[in-house]
Parts: sequence; C-alpha cells; structure tokens
Amino acid sequence: MASKKTILLLHIIKHHRNVDQLKREGLSYREITILVSESVDSDFLKYEHDELELTELGEKLYQENKGLIKKQSKKEWIQKDERSKIPKISKDFIFLPNQNELNF
Repeated sequence: MASKKTILLLHIIKHHRNVDQLKREGLSYREITILVSESVDSDFLKYEHDELELTELGEKLYQENKGLIKKQSKKEWIQKDERSKIPKISKDFIFLPNQNELNF
C-alpha cells in the first residue's frame, strides 16, 4: 500500500501543482527529492521530454488511493492566519491613546 505522501506527490504531478502541499505535510525539499526518486524507481513516475509524468502503474495507484489525500474536516484544509491575530489583554487593562496621534 502506498503512503499518503506518495499519493499526494502523484496528485501534484498529475495536476501540475507546486510542492507547497508536501511542504505543509512537513517534508523538506530534500525529502521531496528522495520521494520523487523512489517513485521513479518504483515505476510510478517517468521522465519524458524533461517532464515528470505518471506511468500506468502510477495512475492506477493514484486512482485506487486518492481518497487518502482528501481532507474531510474544514479545519484541515483551511489554515488559520496567525499573522493578524491580536494578543489577548486582561480586563483590567486601560488603553490611553497618545493625544498627538489622534486625528479628529
């Protein structure tokens, strides 16, 4: 049985996507390279005209296991935007704006 990461790699190559999905799964670029090499050695992928393509075996494996990469929960496929998160302040905190910065 193929791993989720292998099926995700086949999905990325089949649909001409970038490797950001694999990066979000926690793989480094080196590990992605190793995964591609292993997939070529296992005859799931082939180089043709300087492009990676799925072989018949790779296509069959992808079709049988593409349910592995489907995310059911909305929390899994929508990432939180941590950059705009405001830190909590206590209820006793009193904010006094700088009078020189007010423009009314």
